[in-house]
Amino acid sequence: MKLISLELQGFKAFAKPAFVDLNADAAIIVATNGQGKTSLFDSILWCLTGKIPRLGDEPEIISKYSDTGMARVSVALRGSDRTEYRITRSFDGSRQQLAFTVGDGRPMQGSGATQAILEHLWPNALVTKDGIAALTSALIRGVYLQQDRVREFIEAPDDKERFNAISELVGIGRVTELQVQLENAKRTWVRISNERDEELQPVRAKLASLNSQLADLSSRAKDAANLEGQWNAWWKKTSSILPGTEKRPDVRDNSASTALGTTLQDLQALQNLASRRVSMTKELSRELAARAPAKSLNLKHLDDELKKASLALETARKRLEAAQKKAATLRRKQTEARESEAELRSLAELALRHLTSKCPVCDQSINLKATKGRLTRLITASSSIEESSDTSVSKYAATLELREQQYAQMSTQLKRAQDQTRQQQAWEAEVNSRLKELNISPDPNTDIGAVIRNELASLKARASTIALQIKTGEELSLTMVLASELAKRRELEASCRDLEKQLREAEADLNQRANASKLAGDILDAMRDASADLVGEELKSIGPIVQRVYATADPHPAFSEVGFIEAMGRRGRVATLVRDPEFKVESRWPWAILSSSQANVLAVAVFLAFSIGMDNLPISAAILDDPLQSLDDLNLLGLVDFLRRLKDSRQLLISTHEPRFGSLLTRKLRPIRDSQRTTLVKLLDWTREGPKITQEDVARKSEYVQSVA
Repeated sequence: MKLISLELQGFKAFAKPAFVDLNADAAIIVATNGQGKTSLFDSILWCLTGKIPRLGDEPEIISKYSDTGMARVSVALRGSDRTEYRITRSFDGSRQQLAFTVGDGRPMQGSGATQAILEHLWPNALVTKDGIAALTSALIRGVYLQQDRVREFIEAPDDKERFNAISELVGIGRVTELQVQLENAKRTWVRISNERDEELQPVRAKLASLNSQLADLSSRAKDAANLEGQWNAWWKKTSSILPGTEKRPDVRDNSASTALGTTLQDLQALQNLASRRVSMTKELSRELAARAPAKSLNLKHLDDELKKASLALETARKRLEAAQKKAATLRRKQTEARESEAELRSLAELALRHLTSKCPVCDQSINLKATKGRLTRLITASSSIEESSDTSVSKYAATLELREQQYAQMSTQLKRAQDQTRQQQAWEAEVNSRLKELNISPDPNTDIGAVIRNELASLKARASTIALQIKTGEELSLTMVLASELAKRRELEASCRDLEKQLREAEADLNQRANASKLAGDILDAMRDASADLVGEELKSIGPIVQRVYATADPHPAFSEVGFIEAMGRRGRVATLVRDPEFKVESRWPWAILSSSQANVLAVAVFLAFSIGMDNLPISAAILDDPLQSLDDLNLLGLVDFLRRLKDSRQLLISTHEPRFGSLLTRKLRPIRDSQRTTLVKLLDWTREGPKITQEDVARKSEYVQSVA
């Protein structure tokens, strides 16, 4: 299965509709950082699986500038039989919609589309509990090398995770899941077996007790001689404890045993009641001891103080309002006086401009000099109105604020006191209710704690007396049984035989369960061995590829060999290792030996080995997101040479932020035959609508040489 085209809109960096033609042996995507390279590759993974694991369970994939408020990605693929498939996935922020089309057929929707995608891309996932998770794992392990997860495989937290990842790729992931399920079932089986064994303990104890009783019957038969005296003494004592038992049956009556059993049950009920009352009394005593003495609160005094504060607050508010009105009247008069002066000054200026020997208004002769002098004085005279302010407003405002604070404080104090009073009353009501339930009516002048302690001592003594009487009654019952030793012996022997049979059957079942558990363990060991062998065989074929890719880049002067340590023990483990062949030194922790760039070379080599060595990957492609950011220039040259050879067996999608590396890829991956195609995609000038996409085919080798010449 190869990628043919990609359409996306509203996905991360691509707000507007965008189309990329991927129908090529190699697609080189060149763009500076931040232009959308990773978004382009992430959209393919998301379209196929609905997930981008490195971004979390619910990644924000919808562009902030999407016109539709949703993300939509459509990927076209082509199978080896030339059949074309299209997967379209959209997300509106709350729900994904999925469509899958085969050829010109009708699109499948929802779960049917998911099922069809797994059938065509990764059939192994159909039998797993989470098929999409299995498909996602296969894609990110063998198809899509994400920029920020380059070294994830070699730096996995433990060797088991590496083993599981390879198991998924080689197609035995379901076996691994079956192992987990079988292990869980075995643990449950063992737990139930242990529980059943524990359930047999009372049966074993009862059987031992019956055997002990049988052994004691003969030795205690002599106690039956004093049975009548013990019988009368017991009933006399019981009548003082349990009312209604004054009339006792004769020990020789047939109803004697029944009466004794009924009375013992009544005593047991009485003992339970006494024990319950002891517990209740203890709890009440602890609570009383732990509770601090209640403080006496004068609610009426606090209420009166609050009323006084309210009255003072209202008085301060009225005084402030009166002062504010008075100040407003004063400011209005001052404003009117200033306006009158301004009008006179304006009239004087106007009259002075038109003044002659006659008045310009009444045309009468005037003293021009005196009149001008007077008008000039009016114009130049300073205002005779003095600014005055009433300081009482500020004073009354401060008083009002103080009264408000006082009122708030008194209100809070009253509310707190009311709450405390209600709590105390509720507590006292609860205590009184419990005292009433315990039939305790203390004197108000008596220490309630002392009363409860005395009651507790009395209850304990009564409970102890009842317990002793029950024990004596049970012994009496046994003595009565001894009187008919032979009949009882037969009953006990029959009970023992029944219990022994029950135990034999149960223990036989436990033995069968133990054998089944052992068989399950043997099956698990065989499955682990088989899984380890399969993974080991696959790693043997992949190991040379890893070494070849690693040697091509040749990142380390001493540790020049790499490989895997696989299937250690029956638990399935895989570790990567680096080796110095000259000094015979190796390490299972490459990241502790290699530099960051050298470790990245190893990680890329492992990824490409999986991509090449696994024939059944969901997509026959290798997608590398900007490997230049992980490797240095020298290592890149070796990697590019290897990619040039890989192009014949895998579709390549490679992105880079470095134009020079893009040019190198263009030269190295250009087609050399008419049937081959290499396309160059450039993402330029990102705006809120997304980057500008340009795409062109790379000329074949002969055409390229001619164009350079």
